[in-house]
Amino acid sequence: MTGPWTAPPTAEGRATAVVAKRVRAVGKPPWALELALALPVALLIYGLSFETSRAVATYRRLSDMTAQIADVAGQASGGYARHDIDAINAGSSEIMAPFPAEGLTISTTEIVTNAKAGAATVVWSRGLADGVASSPHKRGESLTALPANLAPRTSYILVQAAYAVPTVSGVRWWPALPPLKTELIATPRRAAPIACSDCD
Repeated sequence: MTGPWTAPPTAEGRATAVVAKRVRAVGKPPWALELALALPVALLIYGLSFETSRAVATYRRLSDMTAQIADVAGQASGGYARHDIDAINAGSSEIMAPFPAEGLTISTTEIVTNAKAGAATVVWSRGLADGVASSPHKRGESLTALPANLAPRTSYILVQAAYAVPTVSGVRWWPALPPLKTELIATPRRAAPIACSDCD
């Protein structure tokens, strides 16, 4: 006695059976494996591109801030007191907005170049790091590695800034980068040298 009659499988049925067999052998659909491999790489590329573009924008703002501080500091027609320079440096956080002021360090220093190219002597110096004022360079300190094209025995305003770039996502996509740094040397626009009565 023969069993019940069954229709022969169609081409579609055979294809479905083959796919089902492969899925059971793999344990997961092929696209799930591809997604599991590709998704972390895609997220990493996206994070790197996003944070890199942010770092470029931050550097542009930092450079602009350095130039504005040097311009303001060089416009004194008379002398400064220490609190005057501290107030100028404090404006850096406003210029950096919307970037946060945390991690921002700035110093404004008057120097007089020596006869030897690339060297100068500090007249006064005031700095600001995370809102705390200080004197990063001491009066009479010798600075080297300056541009060789500075005129000898001439007063200049030296502004140096550094900034640790924050991440929007809160995730570091790479090992911690060194702070962004800018430096600008400007000639006093009205009076040279510019005295500071109570600077260190």
